Amino acid sequence: MSQSNYPVSFHFRLGFADEPSKTEFLFQEVSGLEEDVAAEEVSEGGENRFAHALPKSGEAKHLVLKRGQVSRDSMLYRWCKSTLEADLTKPITPKNLVASLLDQHSKVVMVWDIERAYPMRWEIGGLSTQNENFILESLELTCKFIKRRHE
Repeated sequence: MSQSNYPVSFHFRLGFADEPSKTEFLFQEVSGLEEDVAAEEVSEGGENRFAHALPKSGEAKHLVLKRGQVSRDSMLYRWCKSTLEADLTKPITPKNLVASLLDQHSKVVMVWDIERAYPMRWEIGGLSTQNENFILESLELTCKFIKRRHE
């Protein structure tokens, strides 16, 4: 495989799985797109030279998305605001999401399904009068699992 065949991480699209056409949000950076199996180390009884790694239930995943500031009218903003400002007085509403890596022509290169996600943190990057960069916000989600689609 030549080096030119490797996908370039150009930009990401995130959408709610139940309404993909209405909810598309572009992000510059996404981290935490991973799959793994947690393991517990168990020593073998009577044999001190060996330990076994046994699979155990999965741990929550954390996904961090970064982009320019989201519009206050967007569904993503309203969902995050209602979750983070509710102070646990209202039930959290997890959502199934779809993240897509897009190439320079906005063609989908890879897709991940993100199950039962909800926002944990929303942060606006540092503000400075000395800097002319646009405002960058960071959204951290937790979810049950992340699975890459094989299309």
